[in-house]
Amino acid sequence: MFVIAAWWERIKDSLWFRLLLFLLCNTNVPAVILAGALFLFRALEVLGRRDKARPGEWGRLLANAVLALGGALAAFLTVYPPFNDAAVGLDKRPLSAWNMIRAIFHQKTFVRDLGIPWPAQTISMILITGSLLVFARHKRALAVAVFAFLALKFFFFFIYMAYLRHVALFLVFLLALAWIVRTECGEEFLPLGHWRARAVPIGKWMLIILLGVQVVTLIRKPIVDALQGVPYSRSAELAALMARPEFRGSALILDPDMVGEAVVYYRGVEPLWLLRQTRFGVWAPFSKAGRDRLTLDDILADARLLNRRTGRPVVIALQRRIGKDGDFQMMFQNRTEITPEGRQRFLAATRPVASLRPAQTDEEYDVYVFPR
Repeated sequence: MFVIAAWWERIKDSLWFRLLLFLLCNTNVPAVILAGALFLFRALEVLGRRDKARPGEWGRLLANAVLALGGALAAFLTVYPPFNDAAVGLDKRPLSAWNMIRAIFHQKTFVRDLGIPWPAQTISMILITGSLLVFARHKRALAVAVFAFLALKFFFFFIYMAYLRHVALFLVFLLALAWIVRTECGEEFLPLGHWRARAVPIGKWMLIILLGVQVVTLIRKPIVDALQGVPYSRSAELAALMARPEFRGSALILDPDMVGEAVVYYRGVEPLWLLRQTRFGVWAPFSKAGRDRLTLDDILADARLLNRRTGRPVVIALQRRIGKDGDFQMMFQNRTEITPEGRQRFLAATRPVASLRPAQTDEEYDVYVFPR
């Protein structure tokens, strides 16, 4: 997006624009929406010309549309049918008029984990919405920004939850669009007293505050953790534990499966036993085809199976501490149930080896070995 913005005047009517849109479509799925918004910005410019369009301009615009659609199609074919079919929103929301209205005002689906302290969602939504006023004097840019904002909200409401890396895409889009508008010098001339002229500084300050608060809050935590000696991840330590003589050749079980993916590479791509898929593998899909609900008894049963199959001890690394009872969400729709009876049977059959905590990420573990 920044490359497109930096060379906007040179590329907007050329092959480079369509190639960059193609690439943008294939960074991730939400970026397809933003690529469409950037194309719409250019299309509205051509459609809104009061003078006659330059020769060949319509043809080049059509060529840009075709290649951009090709990029969207390539992205679609890459991710569909989804092998990560369980990586969707936790709430199944049917497409209805009422839910369309809810999607516009719903906060959590768009501003989750934005890095702003409580009440994060309300404050973040006010700042994001207010940031659109940056384009109050530029009708075309304002229309495109609102389109991208609503399209992403619908996407995150009906299809996929938004995390920081997704919401940040929209903030980058706002910066890129502001860059393009600045390059075009196309803002309408309005009297200083006009409400739209007065709204622009409000939008600018809201965007500056939004970015500033994120920088402070999101950089502060890893710096403080590093000063306190909290490592980014405990995956390397778990891999080192598996390299001990008594555990060499042992199977490794983790719950949830995906918090062990980094351990695979520290161990020289030695596969894990994937609890949800009941097979060995080096990465864990978010699949509905696997076991979406587990208990400590299920984990123990798999450990017994692997112990009989290999004749070696089995190492079990649990991300969640088992001292508290409940039915816990582990990742998307995967859940693990912990009961007093299950905990008692698990602790009777295993021996605690290490507690690799805390970590800056979710890669932290309590480690047990079976048999005891």
